[in-house]
Amino acid sequence: MNKRIFSIHLFRILMIAMLVIPLAMGAISSPAKASVAEGGVVAWGNNWSGQTIVPEGLENIVAISAAFSHDLALKSDGTVVGWGDSYYDQAIAPPGLTDVIAISAGASHNLALKSDGTVVGWGENFDGQATPPAGLTGVTAISAGYEFSLALKDDGTVVAWGDNYYGQTNIPDGLTSVVAIAAGAGHSLALQADGTVVAWGSDNYGELIVPADLMGVTAIAAGPNHDLALKSDGTVVAWGDNDFEQINVPTDLTDVVAIAAGCYQSLALKSDGTVVGWGGYGSGESSPPDVLADVIAISAGESHSLLLKSDGTVVLIGSTTHGIPNLVSAKTGVIAIATGQGHSLALKNDGTVIGWGSNVYGETDIPADLTDVVAIAAGGIHSLALKSDGTVVGWGPGGVTSGPAGLTGVTAIAAGYHHSLALKSDGTVVGWGNNYSGQIDVPSDLTNVIAIAAGLYHSLALKSDGTVVAWGTNYNGVTDVPAGLTDVVAIATNFIQSLALKSDGTVVAWGWYGNAQSRVPPGLNDVIAIAEGYDHSLALKSDGTVVAWGDNLNGELDIPAGLTNVIAIAAGWGHNLALVQQETSNLAPTANPGGPYLGAINTAIPFDGSLSSDPESDPLSYTWSFGDGSTGSGATSVHTYTATGLYNACLTVNDGSLDSASVCTLAVVYDPSAGFVTGGGWIDSPAGAYKANESLSGKATFGFMAKYQKGTNFPTGNTAFQFDLAGMAFTSQSYEWLVVNQGSSNAQFKGSGLINGAADPNGNAYKFMLWATDGAPDTFRIRIWWEDAAGEHDVYDNGAAQAIGAGNIVVHTSK
Repeated sequence: MNKRIFSIHLFRILMIAMLVIPLAMGAISSPAKASVAEGGVVAWGNNWSGQTIVPEGLENIVAISAAFSHDLALKSDGTVVGWGDSYYDQAIAPPGLTDVIAISAGASHNLALKSDGTVVGWGENFDGQATPPAGLTGVTAISAGYEFSLALKDDGTVVAWGDNYYGQTNIPDGLTSVVAIAAGAGHSLALQADGTVVAWGSDNYGELIVPADLMGVTAIAAGPNHDLALKSDGTVVAWGDNDFEQINVPTDLTDVVAIAAGCYQSLALKSDGTVVGWGGYGSGESSPPDVLADVIAISAGESHSLLLKSDGTVVLIGSTTHGIPNLVSAKTGVIAIATGQGHSLALKNDGTVIGWGSNVYGETDIPADLTDVVAIAAGGIHSLALKSDGTVVGWGPGGVTSGPAGLTGVTAIAAGYHHSLALKSDGTVVGWGNNYSGQIDVPSDLTNVIAIAAGLYHSLALKSDGTVVAWGTNYNGVTDVPAGLTDVVAIATNFIQSLALKSDGTVVAWGWYGNAQSRVPPGLNDVIAIAEGYDHSLALKSDGTVVAWGDNLNGELDIPAGLTNVIAIAAGWGHNLALVQQETSNLAPTANPGGPYLGAINTAIPFDGSLSSDPESDPLSYTWSFGDGSTGSGATSVHTYTATGLYNACLTVNDGSLDSASVCTLAVVYDPSAGFVTGGGWIDSPAGAYKANESLSGKATFGFMAKYQKGTNFPTGNTAFQFDLAGMAFTSQSYEWLVVNQGSSNAQFKGSGLINGAADPNGNAYKFMLWATDGAPDTFRIRIWWEDAAGEHDVYDNGAAQAIGAGNIVVHTSK
């Protein structure tokens, strides 16, 4: 086996091996550094599976790129943000890097394309992959491969540099008219303007066997050893390595607008903003959340994927290695937390559960229909949820999660390494799962229990009289409850030590080779909660601070500076969680004036701002400004305009202390008896007006008539606008309104129509608005657009009132 293919196989073997090694036994990653945010969940300690990373929201993102163990995001201000593995500084953007318009993350190096057509590289550079050729300019696209790089120039040629072991940087002779490029592990792809694909480099997995009949391609993507092509009909074709079923494209997949190829998985973005994934080796990297929508870009990495939403935020799915966070859709509203061997859970105030970290055994595969949860527990490799109806739901390996048939009346749950416990409302305990050491052999006379705890191969129960009962293995003395221990209000246990919290706020410990109590910090008091990890302990004090003791191999004792206002704690096998009290502060309300509004002159027009809102649901007061110097108040208000025109009606709301931003909507006031407007001629269409090709300029012709039929409030007529150079001919179908302004000889009207006889991309008529002035000179403006959920999309707009080149416009006003 050659060295490159062997290295990729070895990388896969190591990744799988690292996911199944018990994290607490190996402790093979560096301790994660924590930061304290205002409210939410804080985590620290071992981070090999991402269990200590609670993602912070990335905002104003316009592009994303996922690699083996690091990620990049391009912000709207032209700067780059990186995170994850940075052994070669690949997650750290070069100082002063700005004006970036595209990014590409390779195995351990990155490329950034600047607005001036130059390329910047950083990260690993053993093969020169991060050093673009001197004098490289005119670049329009970039792609970073395993240890090499590609650049597409504005003349349709390709430049390559870096490792050439497989000939992946040997550009085929005569390759021109290229419109897109993609770099894999040891091969390269180029999409030509005629919709065909060219491949070169490694062919160990069939990467170069482009389907013979493949045509009409509009986009390409290269994984390390497999490739994807998006066709103009919205379907996807795949070839190359299929060890993880990454080229098994779903047979019903259509309407695709973008594709991404990762190490083991493939992704497709559909026109409705949803994402479809296939392949992968079980880390969730090809399983986007069912509720996820509004996605505008996708990128696939080694065992994780990135999804960019239309609001500029980034969602991350899949497994993690070097601090790349798993999907945690929200951190606010959390009311309880739990940690297992390598995973973490959070219970939200709406009764749903979120999970992150290791998922080798399905321990973070939250059941899709799980709701009404009141408590959670995380075991070594499984998870439990207690529902409000007293039943228990488990996920992870079978046996340890499936409770006894008919189990009801449960009030508390506990998850050990391979066993589970349930406390019933009658004070009895039920156990299930592994029983190697008798850990589920609940003492037959055990009653009056008020709390339970499950360790490695042992169990604890706290009775209503303040005493503790233990059973199962006594490894390290974890079941040797100290004689005379009473007044206990809480218990905790894990691997080699057990804890009891007494009513006086002190802590008693046993286990750890008989020396557990000697490790409790001297003078520790005022404790209100305890948690026990693999070989470390936590105590939450009444002042909201946390004390930790025991082993610190993974930074378990490195409590984040400034951590206060803690209301709950959880200790895992090398990592910790703290639930921080959300700071409450008054937030400004949001005004919603409704509209747009349409009404006749001298007629009362109702305005409705009742959809305005306040984050704290405070009562609101309303102030209206109707755009003609008049004001109003109330959630609903009525106003009568005495002159025709287009008015900005604005609303501001106040929650008793803070004003909202003023939000305006359009109020159209017309007079059916004011007159009508006609016109015909041409304008010199300026560059930038035709949005599909803003370089076009030249003559555009128009003709229109708009009027109200006698006794009606609905305008009629027709409008035609033709820009021959762009091949665009617009004709109206209907009008919505017409405003003729007496005394100023101008008119505006709005309607809908077709372009070249066809509807918009959604099958609806295009919208248009026309402004006309009868003056010296006559002026004309037309805007044509279409709408969808994302907003308005201009087709044509000459931008301002423009003097006509020939013809005339007449505003016929009534006398």
